[in-house]
Amino acid sequence: REKFSEFSIDRANDSIPFLTGAIGFISYEMGKTFETIPEMPNSKPNDLDLSFGFYDVVLAHDLKDHKSYLISSGFPALDEQRRLARAEERLHVFQERLAQAPCKTIPNDPIANWTSNFTKESYEQAVKDIIEAILRGDIFQANLSQCFKAKRPHDFDPLAFYLHLRETSPAPFGAFLECGDHIYASNSPERFLKLDDQGLIEARPIKGTAPRSKNDAEDRAYAHALLRSEKDRAENTMIVDLLRNDLSRIARTGSVRVPTLCGLETYANVHHLDRKSTRLNSSHGY
Repeated sequence: REKFSEFSIDRANDSIPFLTGAIGFISYEMGKTFETIPEMPNSKPNDLDLSFGFYDVVLAHDLKDHKSYLISSGFPALDEQRRLARAEERLHVFQERLAQAPCKTIPNDPIANWTSNFTKESYEQAVKDIIEAILRGDIFQANLSQCFKAKRPHDFDPLAFYLHLRETSPAPFGAFLECGDHIYASNSPERFLKLDDQGLIEARPIKGTAPRSKNDAEDRAYAHALLRSEKDRAENTMIVDLLRNDLSRIARTGSVRVPTLCGLETYANVHHLDRKSTRLNSSHGY
């Protein structure tokens, strides 16, 4: 908070969601710093638990209105006059960069020899263990995830990989982060949390998925079947209850709302059921 406070700015344009500031991530394993959870997984050797960079220049493009914005805060200069001078200088530098043709990226060859942290037998056993834990009443849900690894080719271009990912699987939430020796490429239709200046939090995780089809009638049939799916609606409702419980821990009493339950959202490759959206007013003014 102390670091972020040095880079706070007044929002002059509410149509742009990010007006310079910090970009980065907090890992799942970072949760052990805030919560006492038995058997919390430890970070892998050399992995980062937290990484943020502070950016004083942003190029924002509105895909709906087809408008672009170039913004500079003038940070890390803190004196107002120095900030204004630095902001003007930085905008000039980036205007010159944007006037140049972009470097072409060379597509990567497909990566082979992926390995999983599960065998078929160990995965099936993990599913059985989860079912037994649910029947015992120890848990009511679990997220069983596989980790796939492969050796990166010597001439592999991470940025080309990310651009290919965006092209083949367009989604509203993506990131390409270079953090020293670590590079992260992420793409998801799912918003975890959004926190605005008024202390309003929005959570929109997704449960329930159906494929898309190039045939319009078949595509509509997939969407309707998803909406009628008893299993997917039950899973969606369960996550809503979980979110309401978690958000209520920091919300003002009675402020959590679910405006839409099991709403359909359609993306380039899939249909999803979405909680649209769980909102609250934070009691802590975050």
